[in-house]
Amino acid sequence: MKTISIENVSKTYGEKQLFQKLSLTIQEGEKIGLIGINGTGKSTLLKIISGIEEPDEGTFDHSKDYRITYLSQNPSLEQNLTILEQVYKSDAEIMRVIREYEKCLLQLQQMPENERVQETLFTLQRDMDRLNAWDANATAKTVLSKLGISNVTTKNQ
Repeated sequence: MKTISIENVSKTYGEKQLFQKLSLTIQEGEKIGLIGINGTGKSTLLKIISGIEEPDEGTFDHSKDYRITYLSQNPSLEQNLTILEQVYKSDAEIMRVIREYEKCLLQLQQMPENERVQETLFTLQRDMDRLNAWDANATAKTVLSKLGISNVTTKNQ
C-alpha cells in the first residue's frame, strides 16, 4: 500500500518551535485535515510534505510515483489567465494536460470545423484517459462552483 510517512520531524522559526518530533503516516485513500489556530505550523508542515521547506530534523518519505504540489494560501495570480488556468497552473503533467485540454475546447468552440484542433482534442482526450485526469478536472470545477465562481473561462484583465 502506498504511504506518506513523517518520522520525528521538528521545525523551529527563530524562538518559536512549531512542532517537535512529529510523526504520522497517511495511507493511500485516506483523507486528513489540519486544524489549528494561525501560526501553529499547518502551512509549514504542508510545505515540508511538498518539498518546499526542509525540516530541522526528522525524515519525510513517500511512494516514488506520488507527485506532491502545494498551493499557497496567498497565491500570486496572473491577471491575463482565466480562473481555470490559475487552478491548473502547475508543472505537474496532469495539470499541463488539463490546461491544454481546456484551451483546446475553447479553440474548438471558435473553430469547430478546424481539423487540426479536432485532432489535438482527440490526442488530449487520450492523455486525459491515461492520466485519469477527468476526475481532477470535474472536481476543480465543482469546488469553484461551490465557492460561487461560475465564469471560469473569462480572463481577468
